[in-house]
Amino acid sequence: MSSTLSPPSAPRASEMASMPYEWLWCDNHDKITEWALAQPKLPYEQFYGSYLNYVNRIWEISRQKNHPALEGSKKSEVELLKKERMPADELLESLKEYWRSLGEGKSRWKANGLVVINSQLSHQALVAAKNKLQAKVVKELRKVENRLRAARLAAARSSVPATMANQQPLPAFVAPTAPVAVAPLAPVFDEKMGDEDEEDDEML
Repeated sequence: MSSTLSPPSAPRASEMASMPYEWLWCDNHDKITEWALAQPKLPYEQFYGSYLNYVNRIWEISRQKNHPALEGSKKSEVELLKKERMPADELLESLKEYWRSLGEGKSRWKANGLVVINSQLSHQALVAAKNKLQAKVVKELRKVENRLRAARLAAARSSVPATMANQQPLPAFVAPTAPVAVAPLAPVFDEKMGDEDEEDDEML
């Protein structure tokens, strides 16, 4: 008899369907689940929880203003988190690299962060941790998008030439004051005419 260990068999479809496996927000969970179940020493809850803590920490570091820019696989993982739907092939490569960094189960898990890695770790806790990480990423990306939009609007306004629409407004129209009313002149009494009238009276 040969003592060579045979490679692990591929997981059956029924086995995959019975497992509520989820891998961040990728576009093909089954593809990654197939790889995970083929690893003889990979416990899903502990491995996935440790990976969530790992990428969450990388994301937090990437948001720090004074921290050196990330390079290599860490930079790729940050860019992967920014995608609305992660390509399964890219996420799978990241998971494989992380599995190798753990010595394929020989090293300790990243036990703290979004979730606490212990024997009581549940699927619900993993889903909640994933949702928290996704909300954190989306919030930050929206802030960046809003800043870029504001910068574009400011640049557009500064480049528009002066027109009647954007010049300083003219002073408000003020109606002219009405002319001062002048009282009609009083009739002037003619003294000469009055004397003639008196003479006529005497003649009568």
